[in-house]
Amino acid sequence: MIWFRRILTIPLIIIFVALLIVLLPVSQLNDTVGNPEFYKDHIQQADLYNFVYDEVLPAGLDELETEPAYKRKNVDLSDAVPSKDSEVSKYTLSDGDDDGSELKSDNSFLHDNVD
Repeated sequence: MIWFRRILTIPLIIIFVALLIVLLPVSQLNDTVGNPEFYKDHIQQADLYNFVYDEVLPAGLDELETEPAYKRKNVDLSDAVPSKDSEVSKYTLSDGDDDGSELKSDNSFLHDNVD
């Protein structure tokens, strides 16, 4: 009879160990996912908000301020040829005779002669 109890205890021990292995992570998961304050507490403990605003953003802004945009975007400015065309128009837009607009080329403020 004693051998029967010893043989019966072996499967029971295996079942209890398997239940322990399964229920332990489930209980820990329930403490984290089931608790709505868990993530808020962890963010406060990590102080992630202040880390981003105190260290990450200033470092990124310093990099943006010290390096010009054309270098950050790998634009080569040595190929640029200045234009010889004037960007100022020699025409003016005014009201016409019959409620329309007309272009006049006699703009007295724009001339080629420099004073």
